[in-house]
Amino acid sequence: MFTLAKQMIAEKEVRRKITILETLINSPLVTTKELAQKMAVSQRTVFNDLQSLRLELPKDWELDSDGSNGVFLKTSATEGIQEIWDIYMQQSLSMVVLQALLLKKKIAVPTFLREQGLSYDVLKKQVTKMNAALQNFQLKILLDRSEISWGGEETAIRLFYHRLLVPFTHQHFFFEDYGVHESNYHDFLRGLQRQGLAVTTEKIFGICWFFINTIRIKAGCRVETLAYEEDVLFADYLAALKDLYRKEGINLSADESFFAFFCFLESWSYLLSPEVSELLRKAYPHLFKSAKDFLTRLGMPFSITQDSELLEDLVLFQVKYYESKTLSDKFLMEYAEVLTVCRRRYPQLFESIQETLATEGMAGIESVSDHAVSNLVLLVQTARARLNPQPVKAFLVYQGEPAWKQFLLQELQDLAGRRVELNEISLEELEKMTLGSENIILSNLPINFECSGQTVYLSTIPTANELQQFEKLVRKQYI
Repeated sequence: MFTLAKQMIAEKEVRRKITILETLINSPLVTTKELAQKMAVSQRTVFNDLQSLRLELPKDWELDSDGSNGVFLKTSATEGIQEIWDIYMQQSLSMVVLQALLLKKKIAVPTFLREQGLSYDVLKKQVTKMNAALQNFQLKILLDRSEISWGGEETAIRLFYHRLLVPFTHQHFFFEDYGVHESNYHDFLRGLQRQGLAVTTEKIFGICWFFINTIRIKAGCRVETLAYEEDVLFADYLAALKDLYRKEGINLSADESFFAFFCFLESWSYLLSPEVSELLRKAYPHLFKSAKDFLTRLGMPFSITQDSELLEDLVLFQVKYYESKTLSDKFLMEYAEVLTVCRRRYPQLFESIQETLATEGMAGIESVSDHAVSNLVLLVQTARARLNPQPVKAFLVYQGEPAWKQFLLQELQDLAGRRVELNEISLEELEKMTLGSENIILSNLPINFECSGQTVYLSTIPTANELQQFEKLVRKQYI
């Protein structure tokens, strides 16, 4: 959840302490050897970190040990890891710098060094480490002896902050006025409902954008000139968005208005409300035809080309590109790791979508980033799995007490999940079948004939190791 924040914290000791606490929150008991292996450090280093943690933990948090069995965390607090992050962000110079650069366009270095009790060389070394982590965002922090500032486009800076801060919206290190922003944003959504413009959104995602935009505008950090045209969708939501930002004392400029709208559009869920669905059908009938043609060219079956939910998802995708191709690609790059998953998991679908867009496009969208292709892969694959689930077939070849066998069959099916269809079968029936390498066979009988499936041999009561082998085969069907 806090992956980017941990990447940005340059202090190794702080990162280790956070890792230890996150591990203890997720695991009831962990040995120091396991912690040392996890972080690739010595056990002595872990002991030192644990000793520091005992002194630093807030009230109601306590580190304890169970002899040689390991250490565990005792707490009656309900805030969980958020409270821990509040402590360690204040200890991280990287986070202090990022907080200061969020609130101001430029920071006076002499004042900052005096307030933090630092030398210029220490700050310079820290900024160098931070810039290595910022390369993926096409950003860098500019530093000389007089001031610190951001280097890079303002839209890229806000995208970075959004990715960094979404997990911290209820945490006061960055979001001192979160409650006010949250209240105003909820009023904005309720107002849309009264106007017949209700939309299903990721609320925290949208509130975070609202917070970042208001803070950056107040700091005098304006977005660059954007290429856009006012269309039906933009016009429908513009007045309400301007009223929302006015509550923060901001009169949106033309470019900031469009950027605020696009941020709001990015928060829309791909499960459209009836109001938005009707709005899109009236305003963009040609996009629905385009989406259907696109699916046909992909070679999708009739049930998928006619699926209204998928068509609406594809229309929303096209609308985002109509609003701004540049911002669409930038926003999708915010989650670059999704591209890796899509390419690895669905290579044929990825390549097919890529080729279809390159040759014939979709409603004028001829050139999109690989990140956009991965977005389309997710939309299409979600619909395929929903409309035409194709679970991997697994077979239980088992001789035993009938009641136990039926119980075991149900337990193994529940363990496998819905991506696997587990059926009971006899050894004779199995010998007559033609199986593929993806099929799974669970058996407590020796299989003496050639069989292409992957076999896991079970005891009467399956052992932990046998179940782990089965889970490992099933896991290939999941992320």
